[in-house]
Amino acid sequence: MVGNVLFIIIDAPVTNDTLKQAFSVYELTRLPLPTPETDRFYSLLSTEIKYIGFNRDSEIIMQIRDGQNLPTPDVWLLTDVPALFFDRAKSTCASALIAGDLTDIKALCRYGIYKTPYPRGIICLFDNTFLFTNISVL
Repeated sequence: MVGNVLFIIIDAPVTNDTLKQAFSVYELTRLPLPTPETDRFYSLLSTEIKYIGFNRDSEIIMQIRDGQNLPTPDVWLLTDVPALFFDRAKSTCASALIAGDLTDIKALCRYGIYKTPYPRGIICLFDNTFLFTNISVL
């Protein structure tokens, strides 16, 4: 007696429960800041992080490095996304930036110290809000 075999292939996304919550994704903007000791130098955050994603109820933090773009679709395939996922309880630069703790940011993130003058540039803060650095006349 020959039996019949039925194969069913389902193409459905599979995800972990911790990744089901929607992440808020933020772009990291680096601003030159004067050093507290003297105005002849300024500091600039030197981390490779470009985007940080997290949800307050999730134990996971997502980060995307410089040189990589944020994927546009609502559902991301892990093999196609240039994101790194970290345990939120682990002390990293991304977790320090999310918490906003200056002591942890100083300890876990890198800074570059540069001699003035400040770099000339225009930094886009929001859609229609810009920060001009070292530009006195338009």
